[in-house]
Amino acid sequence: MDTVFKPCSKIYYLLFFTLFLQPNQAHASDDNKVEKEPQAKIVVENFAPSFRSGHNLSLFFSAENMSWTISQPSSSSNPDGTILSTSGTKIIPSYQGRYTYHINMLSGFGFFIGSTIGFLGSGGSYGSNDSFYPGPGFMFPSALGGLVQNLSQSVRLKLGVEYGATWYPQMKANTVAGHRRELNPTLDTLSIFLCEDNVISHNIAISLGLVYRQ
Repeated sequence: MDTVFKPCSKIYYLLFFTLFLQPNQAHASDDNKVEKEPQAKIVVENFAPSFRSGHNLSLFFSAENMSWTISQPSSSSNPDGTILSTSGTKIIPSYQGRYTYHINMLSGFGFFIGSTIGFLGSGGSYGSNDSFYPGPGFMFPSALGGLVQNLSQSVRLKLGVEYGATWYPQMKANTVAGHRRELNPTLDTLSIFLCEDNVISHNIAISLGLVYRQ
């Protein structure tokens, strides 16, 4: 019988650093490129676009409120092999790297696409008598996309969705007969996230965000 996994993660706090690989994608006028006056040089050096388009690379850490619900219908052919139903919630660490490409549509508004890879830490065992142990999770490259609004040259908001898969190579669960079973599943995940980027230099931002993953 198929085992039913229902992981759910509410990330209340997420902090990451974003590197703008093309920080000044917009172009200054030809007049600013002429090096006849010192003021023209200053304009070029301090030029910050109203929309930061191009390649972005983010490295971030999060504390996730991870909830698990695991169950399996009883099998008449092997009732002792049925996995115990278990549920529980723990705080686990998450480390991820994300690439996105931002495209300007209108004024400070645009969209982005990209991908994320990462690692989910283990929060220990769940259930009575430690009946369920998910272990660490390895996040395969995902597919993501969303909308971005640049509120100013130093602040922008991002709303996006992400689809991916996470592999749990060390997952184990107890059966009704008290035996330990190795499961090693790869689970699909769907996330919705809201982030705020605060630019602290031409090519670096510190960001905060909220994510819901299921």
